Amino acid sequence: MSITSKSTKHDIYQAYLALQHEQQSQTVTKAQAINTARVVAKETQLLVRDCRIAGSVAAQWISRVVDELRQPVLRSS
Repeated sequence: MSITSKSTKHDIYQAYLALQHEQQSQTVTKAQAINTARVVAKETQLLVRDCRIAGSVAAQWISRVVDELRQPVLRSS
């Protein structure tokens, strides 16, 4: 059922109920579950890689800051 600008509230509600029924009646197939698991695994790998890179960048930045702070302060009398 399509909703148009001339659809009544009843038509819209009936379309909503039909979509809700369709959504609730769908079953997850083995192929869908496997595909979802693959996507989640790939995204997890990418997240771990990004966290590793972020940690490396943060460690380099912190190392530079620490090195700068360890430099002797020149004082003139």
